[in-house]
Amino acid sequence: MLTGTFQFIRENHSDFAVTEYNSSQASLLKGNYEPATKLLSRIHEKYRVTLGGESLDRAAAAVFLQGRIAESKTVYRDAYRYFRLAAKYDPENVTYLLAAGGLADKIALYRNAIIYYEAALYNLKQKSDSSPQQIRQLLHKLGKVWESRADLEKAQQYFQQAEKTESIVK
Repeated sequence: MLTGTFQFIRENHSDFAVTEYNSSQASLLKGNYEPATKLLSRIHEKYRVTLGGESLDRAAAAVFLQGRIAESKTVYRDAYRYFRLAAKYDPENVTYLLAAGGLADKIALYRNAIIYYEAALYNLKQKSDSSPQQIRQLLHKLGKVWESRADLEKAQQYFQQAEKTESIVK
């Protein structure tokens, strides 16, 4: 997380005063994420109003990193809010969808976890470079979420799909 945040702020350094940039990078190296969080918030605010493209990608990346920071501080509701926003900005980004689904699962918002995991699964299946292992792991996660919802029949369906995918991998 530190490396990703550090690199993202470096890539967007032209959006800040030199002193802000230097201060945030120095703070990150000391484990203090507060100045970086403020810069990420400013990047998000600046680029979120666009209709798409690279600017919206920047906004999505900024809120995703804010989510990672919040998650590391165990502020799960905030992290979930940031991950949902990143997934909203870029609904085909499997990383954002998995983060939102994983946190929804962690805080027992199982219906939401299923929605994000299903979207991630759909996107993985659409990509030619997706590994069967990724798909198998996601199917297993979906099975676990359905199991948490006490729908054992639905859980079993996902576990069986994961097994079939596993046999393809071997």
